[in-house]
Amino acid sequence: DAGYYPAWVFDDEEAALEVTNLTYMLRGLNTILYDNGVGGPYYFDTKSKLKNILEGKEKGLRASAFLTPTLYLDYGNGYSEKDTLHVKNSGIGECLKAVFEWDREKGMPLHVRFDPCERGRIILKKVRISLIFNAGGKRTIPLSKCICNGVVSDDEIRFEKPDPWIDICWKSYRKPVGLEVCAQMSFLETSEGADSVVAG
Repeated sequence: DAGYYPAWVFDDEEAALEVTNLTYMLRGLNTILYDNGVGGPYYFDTKSKLKNILEGKEKGLRASAFLTPTLYLDYGNGYSEKDTLHVKNSGIGECLKAVFEWDREKGMPLHVRFDPCERGRIILKKVRISLIFNAGGKRTIPLSKCICNGVVSDDEIRFEKPDPWIDICWKSYRKPVGLEVCAQMSFLETSEGADSVVAG
């Protein structure tokens, strides 16, 4: 995992929660290290306790706190930071909802790449990718028409590695003005598969 989070993704509530979790994590780490030591006779027990503290800190955050919705646009010269859109997640609870609108003067990109976040080991469920048109209409793009660095099963994508992405292209006689991506997010456990943090 990256070990840091872009500042713009946190609102005041999430930032306060993050500070609280970090405080308890450090307190727990200090207690374990003081009592047992890293090189002492209880090394493996200490290592296990440290792992539990670190995993507990991450579980204390809502999964949606890790979302950094980003859309890279390709106008024929590949992806670049210059043609990149960042938006704040507008989903409720553990839901992802990212709505992007590109510069209409530049016209429609040839295809786009969506990055939900920086960390790996996540599951996106009930994924829905929709083109947005000028009159407010939408058209869904099936996941089967997209390419990603995760494992797709129906409307679910399982990302094991960091920097998950979905490459999206389309054919339409109408020119879309934007893209909407909706999903439910949960973490993957190290040994037990998915750790569900999605209500419902």
